[in-house]
Amino acid sequence: MEARPDRIEVYDNAHIMGTNALGGMIVAGPDCFQKSQYRKFNIKSTELTPATTTAMMREVLQRRFARMVKEERPARRRPGTDLVLIDGGARPAGRK
Repeated sequence: MEARPDRIEVYDNAHIMGTNALGGMIVAGPDCFQKSQYRKFNIKSTELTPATTTAMMREVLQRRFARMVKEERPARRRPGTDLVLIDGGARPAGRK
């Protein structure tokens, strides 16, 4: 990156033995973590199983960035996100 990011968002998914699926977002700013900006996303789709982490992450990111676009009205201008980090991803074949 050419400049130090002002806002970093980090995402991860979790579930408890296949139930209570949720996604989480933590935020770091120029000085420290911004706990007031942290968010929890309850997975709403009934078609997903918690083991489908990539589909869970898709839901979380779609909801987050749809809201970001909605909130970027001049009267409610919020800082943009400079860097997004995602924990996890598709597992290699044969790995559990």
